[in-house]
Amino acid sequence: MLRHLSSAQVLTVFTLLLACFSQVDVVRYAPHPVPPHSKDDEAKEKETDLFLGAILPAFLGVLDRCELKIVAGMLGLIVSRCDVPRMSRTRVRP
Repeated sequence: MLRHLSSAQVLTVFTLLLACFSQVDVVRYAPHPVPPHSKDDEAKEKETDLFLGAILPAFLGVLDRCELKIVAGMLGLIVSRCDVPRMSRTRVRP
C-alpha cells in the first residue's frame, strides 16, 4: 500500500500512527509478558506478531530515509503522547 503514496503521505501516515500508538488495539490489549498465559493471550500475541511483521519493516524503511529532525520529532511524539513505561512492559516474548 505504501508504494502508492507519496513520501509526504507516507510520513503523515506514520506520524499519525505514532501520535495514536497507545490507542492501537494491538498495543492497548497486548498481553502482559509474564505467565500464566491464556488462549486469549496467545491470540493477542499472534496479532502482535502480524503487526510487527507488517508495520515495523515499513516504518523502519521510512525512518531510514528521514532527516534527523523528523526522527527527533517522532521520538518526541512517542514520549509526549504515549505511556512509555506501560508499553515497555507489554513487549513481545521471544
